[in-house]
Amino acid sequence: MIGVPPTVGFVSKVYIILASLDAAGEHPQYIIFVAVMLFSTLLNLVYFWRVIETNNVYEARRGRRRQHAGKR
Repeated sequence: MIGVPPTVGFVSKVYIILASLDAAGEHPQYIIFVAVMLFSTLLNLVYFWRVIETNNVYEARRGRRRQHAGKR
């Protein structure tokens, strides 16, 4: 998915990008592949960040409600 360090997805994406950049000397079209891969990673990050943010905000609000309910 987004390849967050130190997960396997991150390491594999780094190796794929580095190998593509290394081979770009002989095959310039690999630069396009690297750009597409970085762009797709950015899109995944944006989409998943929204899910993570929504979940954390929901949990924080739920925790505040429990604290206020306990004070009454």
